[in-house]
Amino acid sequence: MTTLRGESGETIEPGSTVKDFHGKQWTFDRISRPAAGNSTGRVQLSRPCGHNESDHETSFHWCRGTEVREFFPSVIEAQITP
Repeated sequence: MTTLRGESGETIEPGSTVKDFHGKQWTFDRISRPAAGNSTGRVQLSRPCGHNESDHETSFHWCRGTEVREFFPSVIEAQITP
């Protein structure tokens, strides 16, 4: 089973709150691409978008209230292990 491990070896479970290297908080959703060969893999993280309701009605109508991004695991000081 593929696992995401933090800097000190602890397992990071989906739904856990993590911080990126800028100090921004995210929720770990899943391992989106496993580590293979020379690739470190990718993790999917999410957080509230930060737009207010009136912004959603005018400029950000495409936004669903959540920002979802894919990062290298090193962005959150973690690694994907088999």
